[in-house]
Amino acid sequence: MGDSTRTQQRQAIRARLAGTLLRNLIIVVAVAVPARLGAAIDLAGPATTSGTSVARLGAHDGIRVARNGVLFGNPRRTKSPAELDVKKAWKATPEARKIKADGIRKGSAEYDILKNKAIKRIRKVLKQVAADGNHDCVIKSGSLESNPNGLTVTDITDEVVRELERADIDDKVSPQELDAGV
Repeated sequence: MGDSTRTQQRQAIRARLAGTLLRNLIIVVAVAVPARLGAAIDLAGPATTSGTSVARLGAHDGIRVARNGVLFGNPRRTKSPAELDVKKAWKATPEARKIKADGIRKGSAEYDILKNKAIKRIRKVLKQVAADGNHDCVIKSGSLESNPNGLTVTDITDEVVRELERADIDDKVSPQELDAGV
C-alpha cells in the first residue's frame, strides 16, 4: 500500500470522525439546559423560509436575529439580550494563540482538538458573563435584524475577552462540562 493511499485513508477516517464529533456536539448542545439561567441553548433558533429567527410581534418581547446568529438563549423571549464579537473572543483564547504561535495547520488533528477546546472555553465564559450580567440571550455581533420593542442589546465582548485572556491553556474543563458540551 503506497503512502498516498494511506494518506487518503487517514483523511477519510478523519473526515468521518470529525462529522461524528460535530453531530454529537450539536446534539449535546441542543439538549443542554443551563440551570443557572433557566433557558435552553438555541444555536440557530427556529427558522422561517427567509432564514431568519423570528420574534412574533405582540406575542413576546424579543428581537429578530439572522439565522445562526444566536449563541445562547431564545431571542423571541429575551428581556435582556447581549451581543458578542465571536472573532475577538476566538482570538483571545489560549488555544487560538497557540495555534497562531506554533503555526498549526487548519485541518490537522491538533488544530481540531485545540479548536474544540477553545469553543468549549468560550461557551463556558460566555455563560458565566451572561449570568453575571443577567442576560438571558446572547447573539453574534452584527446578527440583530430588528428590535421591535427597543430592548437594550449590551455588548459583552470586552468582559468575555478579559476572562479568556486570563485563562491558561492548561486550565482544565471538568468532565461534567465536557459531557454537557459546555
